[in-house]
Amino acid sequence: MLALSGFGVIGGIALLFPWRTSHAFVAEGWPCAAMELMVAVPAAVVFWLIARRGALFGGAGVGAAVGGLAVVLALAILQFRCMFQQAPHLLVWHGGTAAILIGLAALIGELRRYRSAAQRPNLRR
Repeated sequence: MLALSGFGVIGGIALLFPWRTSHAFVAEGWPCAAMELMVAVPAAVVFWLIARRGALFGGAGVGAAVGGLAVVLALAILQFRCMFQQAPHLLVWHGGTAAILIGLAALIGELRRYRSAAQRPNLRR
């Protein structure tokens, strides 16, 4: 479900936004990626503190969902600030950063699940 939603967003951006790039693609893009990180990382920490109360052992799905919520919050703020509304910029600098953050959150969620499983006592005897 998460992957299908992501592909839908990527397809929508690819179809609805113009495909032109400027000569300063990297210079225009890295501030957007940095702003997304500055908003999404603290939001992910707050969302993780809330989500871990309800999640039994976590895992990649919980991590991806928490990361996805943080990225949606960051992208909502970033879209009001960003003046570059071309498909390559949005896909690389906004979508690429979002994909990396969601992937890292899923990996962290899975690692936390393995760590908590290793700390639980073995109930079979």
